[in-house]
Amino acid sequence: MRHVNGVYTQRYNRKHKRDGTLFRGRYKAILIQAEEYLTQVVKYIHYNPLKAKIVNSLDDYKWSSHALYLKGKTDFEWLDINNLLAYFSNKKKKAIIMYKEFMDIGIDEEVMKFYSKKAKSSIFGDSGFVDMIKEKYFTHDKVSTLEIKEKRVILGEGKVKTINEIICNKFNIEESILFQARRGEENIPRSFAISLSRELSGLSFPEIAKRYKIKSYKTIASSNFRLKERMKKSTKIKKQYTVLKQLCSHG
Repeated sequence: MRHVNGVYTQRYNRKHKRDGTLFRGRYKAILIQAEEYLTQVVKYIHYNPLKAKIVNSLDDYKWSSHALYLKGKTDFEWLDINNLLAYFSNKKKKAIIMYKEFMDIGIDEEVMKFYSKKAKSSIFGDSGFVDMIKEKYFTHDKVSTLEIKEKRVILGEGKVKTINEIICNKFNIEESILFQARRGEENIPRSFAISLSRELSGLSFPEIAKRYKIKSYKTIASSNFRLKERMKKSTKIKKQYTVLKQLCSHG
């Protein structure tokens, strides 16, 4: 999604001779308790053009799937309307009627409250659902009180720390060496650390860049590319990297 947003923004800006961001904020996936909140979230999304005062009626917004739900059919293979309609009734005609009645009612206050937060949670559901998800997926690593994004970052930072320790021990160097980059000078331990962090930590490029004191996250990609090219020419370096990856994977 980040790639799609980025490429679309670039093409849009070129076409309309503008620059800067096009979308508000980054894409964020949210885990939803479908049985309780899916229909409400669909309504919230469909109401966005009305709230933005782009149209006066939901039926007037051609980029929405709302009209297709009312028809009960779609020509787009990627759009599944039957799954949502089934929440209203197993009989399609009745489901369409109930869907229309549901859409005529205002947006649920709890949904509005959730989406109005600046720092949204990665899980949307009642307290029992949230606790179940945390217990099922987070308890084993003792971070069940953290949200998904926070958990990912915490575990990622721990993995980066492990990678740095293993590489420093292997090359008998201080960790500060991993943060040093000089034009024209090769720093293999640093290249190893950056590449392994990208493969094993689960952190984003900007997050990795920050931890290795790199100004631009684009440097991560170029560093990885140079290391791959280096390994094609040097069996020794490729073997070193493979051994380090095995150690860091289990570390």
